[in-house]
Amino acid sequence: MFNLVVNGESFYTDAEADTPLLWVIREELGLSGTKFGCGKGICGACSIHINGEAIRSCQIRVEDAVGKTITTIEGLGAKKLHPVQEAWLDLQVPQCGYCQSGQIMMAASLLANNPEPTDEQIISTMSDNLCRCMTYNRVKKAVKKASQINCSVYSIFNISKLNTKFVNGSSMLGSLYVTLCMSLPQYSTVAINSLSPKVSIILLDTYYLKS
Repeated sequence: MFNLVVNGESFYTDAEADTPLLWVIREELGLSGTKFGCGKGICGACSIHINGEAIRSCQIRVEDAVGKTITTIEGLGAKKLHPVQEAWLDLQVPQCGYCQSGQIMMAASLLANNPEPTDEQIISTMSDNLCRCMTYNRVKKAVKKASQINCSVYSIFNISKLNTKFVNGSSMLGSLYVTLCMSLPQYSTVAINSLSPKVSIILLDTYYLKS
């Protein structure tokens, strides 16, 4: 019996050691978002993340996945949509949709390793995932848009972590923070939560952060 950690939860399977992880994910765990395409590691429809890297789940054996962190499309945006998922929805990338979970997992892995990829880097990476509906141009645009969302959130995170000098318990960092959140209101909550533990109250009316 093998113990697997999938989407943050621990599962046990009595599958044979050489069973492709894909079938345990789909048949035993019921996570059908990961698709079977070619079974040869070529098409990318079965892509998942193992320790943060995009992997063809049809090509990894169950015994080789033990002790590793496995994330499927269901776990990618379990609490909040991943920027890639947001971009996919905004640009209406899917046509038939069959390959799209694999496309999204590959794109998310790309951005995790390279937050601001060039068009050439996007094309090079995403070309490993096949799409019979030929949505490649929409995929490229969506990855680019997701990278811009990633960059915006990353900028707020960086600003929140500046070694700010506090004067009388306050910091003018707030004015810059509010300016960013006004342009990116959907990330205001994320930014607030990412601020230094020393920051406990945000007074938006005065643009100050109280320590």
